[in-house]
Amino acid sequence: MNKNILQEIRSTLSKTSENKKLPAYLSGLKAESVEIPLSAVIPRSSWEKCQAPAMLRKVFRFDNLEQQKFFLTELMDYQDQMHHHADINISEANIEVMVYTRDLNCITELDYELSRVVDMIFADAQGVS
Repeated sequence: MNKNILQEIRSTLSKTSENKKLPAYLSGLKAESVEIPLSAVIPRSSWEKCQAPAMLRKVFRFDNLEQQKFFLTELMDYQDQMHHHADINISEANIEVMVYTRDLNCITELDYELSRVVDMIFADAQGVS
């Protein structure tokens, strides 16, 4: 993982833990304990690889509006912390997330990490009623 990104994650974890409770997908992490990329810990999931441009794509289906709100809020907060953003389309009970690195017009390790975190946020959202 890029050292700048690792420093940013550590900084974010430190600031977040000082100000408020960490989201469930980051719980248990401490700033000093982040030494390896999430990709080494969390397996890649069932995201579709698309072309033109190369990107990861997945559609998430929600049971209710509260789950969607939770998912979108957590996703947008995480993206802002990482300074890496997905394209998001909302259609009724579905939210489509498309991830790629725009500057390079391809899929990078940042995109794989973001896709794994999106999956964790979705899992947390399933507990919202």
